[in-house]
Amino acid sequence: MSELVIFVLFLHLLVGIVLVGCTWVLFTNKGPKAAEIKLLIREIWISLKDLFSKVSKLYDAIEEFVKELLGQSSLPSELIEGAREEDQSVESESLKVNQIDNSFPTLINDKDGPKITKN
Repeated sequence: MSELVIFVLFLHLLVGIVLVGCTWVLFTNKGPKAAEIKLLIREIWISLKDLFSKVSKLYDAIEEFVKELLGQSSLPSELIEGAREEDQSVESESLKVNQIDNSFPTLINDKDGPKITKN
């Protein structure tokens, strides 16, 4: 695991050195292509800032929408009602099964041997 951490840190360091070197060359160069590249980089940076702010606004809007849905929804109470009805039906079925089982004879092992009793 530590090898992976060292590798990732080395990769970040390498990428950082390359970026700093390219940035230094770009900003010290006064040619027309360098100026065009600088302009494109600035436009990309502005677009990324705009994208980030719009994604942040979208997240906030979705968060408010979900909160409204959860606040207005009667879904949890409907689920609770349905669960209660299922529990009552299961209990009534188990009582019926117990009543049926009690009417049949049962086998009891005793000291004297097996005995059949009727409940």
